[in-house]
Amino acid sequence: MKPAVFLDRDGTINREVHYLSSPEQFELLPGVGPSLRRLADAGFLLVVITNQSGIARGYFTEADLAAIHGRMDQDLAAFGVTIDRTYHSAGHPDDDDPDRKPRTGMIDKAVAALDIDRNASWVVGDKTVDILTGTNAAVRTILVKTGYGGSDGAHEVSPDAVAEDLAAAADVILERR
Repeated sequence: MKPAVFLDRDGTINREVHYLSSPEQFELLPGVGPSLRRLADAGFLLVVITNQSGIARGYFTEADLAAIHGRMDQDLAAFGVTIDRTYHSAGHPDDDDPDRKPRTGMIDKAVAALDIDRNASWVVGDKTVDILTGTNAAVRTILVKTGYGGSDGAHEVSPDAVAEDLAAAADVILERR
């Protein structure tokens, strides 16, 4: 079994853009490439888990999302980083989609497909829903202050750690390994 870092996309990996809908809007946050490289070099699988209700709302298509993820992969490749798997929920928040965070469907699929050790893994995200997802999936959590920084919801969350950004989150993960 392998450890993984489950990464929210918007506000954690890339600059937060309300309903990011084209590759041209995608911009890596500072330090993300080297931080993900450090985690991968330490043996962590990198798995993106992202809610994309803009598809259900008609703001963009699955093809648009694939192009955005292609841009993400290309930008990260410049740092020698490969995302091991990317999962998304295209469901509307009112839908009963088992993959939509804070449900654990995306994590459950990755654990089964990639032989992931939940006890050695982490969820990193900028929203309360990311922390709830990790808690629901019995995975340790880090709230990053980039993007929404946890200011998006009314839920009380208790992440295992709070970090300024993904670089600081990588430090925590590698220290607590």
